[in-house]
Amino acid sequence: RMPADGEDFITVFERAEFALSTGEKKRSLVMFDTRVHDSILNTAALEKSLAEAIESGELALFYQPKISVKTRKVMGVEALIRWIKPDGTIIAPKYFVPIAENSHLITKIGEYVMDEACRQNKIWQNMGLPPIVMSINLTSEDFYQKDVKQFIQEKLMETGLDPEWLEIELTESLAMKDIDFAVSQMQELRDIGLKLAMDDFGTGYSSLSYIQKMPITLLKLDKSFITLIEDDNVAREIVSAIIKIAKSKRINTIAEGVETEGQLKILEELGCDFIQGFLFEKPMCADELTDYLRRSMLQR
Repeated sequence: RMPADGEDFITVFERAEFALSTGEKKRSLVMFDTRVHDSILNTAALEKSLAEAIESGELALFYQPKISVKTRKVMGVEALIRWIKPDGTIIAPKYFVPIAENSHLITKIGEYVMDEACRQNKIWQNMGLPPIVMSINLTSEDFYQKDVKQFIQEKLMETGLDPEWLEIELTESLAMKDIDFAVSQMQELRDIGLKLAMDDFGTGYSSLSYIQKMPITLLKLDKSFITLIEDDNVAREIVSAIIKIAKSKRINTIAEGVETEGQLKILEELGCDFIQGFLFEKPMCADELTDYLRRSMLQR
């Protein structure tokens, strides 16, 4: 249709080809959709920009402290990927990780995160700062590679970090893609001394029925429950039940997204072990966390 689908024959022809290539194979009639076309072009442009960003060193890790409920001291940090553009703009992972997951770029990002997080944790230890556990989110592509254990061991050896100071975070949905393989893979990681955390716990369909199968050391209570815990009795009962079951299995628990004193008080009463959220600290760069750890050491 001219002029809606193009001002000249070449453009119209190209867009007709695009419609055919993206339409359903069994349909006899296909139409050009500007939104689909622009979305694919934008995705391709973003993927190209991301590839260039990885090569030019625009990716960086930020670290959010995990706080002990009992002592109020930092016991670990979670490494969070950020894309920092040359103009200083910080792009959150939700805007570029999905693009990376649909290309080879997610492997490069995973390698960067593992290497940088282990290296930085060893730097803090060499500075004489209190040793903390570094948590890293493992992607589905990385986790389901058969050589993931070897990959992690190589990074630990290269950086000199002891396995006890590294924690691998997996989402519940990731583990449920292939539960038997996932459990086997988890056990191999536990056997070399790593800690294992189950992220977003309680939001999926596996939850409590599979928890006894998984050799995890930490359960992360999803923010969706924590947000409601002060006003919603059902949310509070769910959190209470998860904490009780975790304790019976000798698994620690951590609440994500803690933002109010009221939430903290309830979690403390329920026996939650650790908390993470803006009530204590936001994610910070390595230099900021270095200063934070130094201050924490002086307060001990």
